[in-house]
Amino acid sequence: MEVLLGGLASIVYGVADFIGGEASRKVNAATVVAWSGAFSLPLLLVVAVAVGGEATTADYALGFTAGALGSIGLVMLFAGLAQGRAAAVAPVSAALGAIVPVVVAVTAGDRPSPWAWVGVALAIP
Repeated sequence: MEVLLGGLASIVYGVADFIGGEASRKVNAATVVAWSGAFSLPLLLVVAVAVGGEATTADYALGFTAGALGSIGLVMLFAGLAQGRAAAVAPVSAALGAIVPVVVAVTAGDRPSPWAWVGVALAIP
C-alpha cells in the first residue's frame, strides 16, 4: 500500500509542478503559488479536521515556517520552470530538496541505514 500511495503522490506532485510551471509562463510565479494555496486550503482544512489531534505552539511555529519556506521554494521552482527547460530545472530542484532533510537529520543525530545511503547516492546525481 505504501508503494501505491508513494507512486500516486509522485504523480500528483509531478502533474502539479508541470501545471504550475506552465502557468508561470503566463503569470508571475508568486501569483501562481498564492492561487494554488488559496485553492488547496479548504482541502487541507477538511483533512486536518478529519485527522484530528492536538497541536502545540511549537507545532504551529514549525508548520508556519515550513509553509513559508515551502512557498518560497515553489515560487523559485515555478520561476525556473517558466524560464528554463524542465529537464534541467526539475532534477536540480529535486536533488537540492533531498539534500536538506538528509543533512538536517544527520546533524540532529539520525543515522540512516546503508540502504538509505545507497538511495541518497543514487538520487542526487
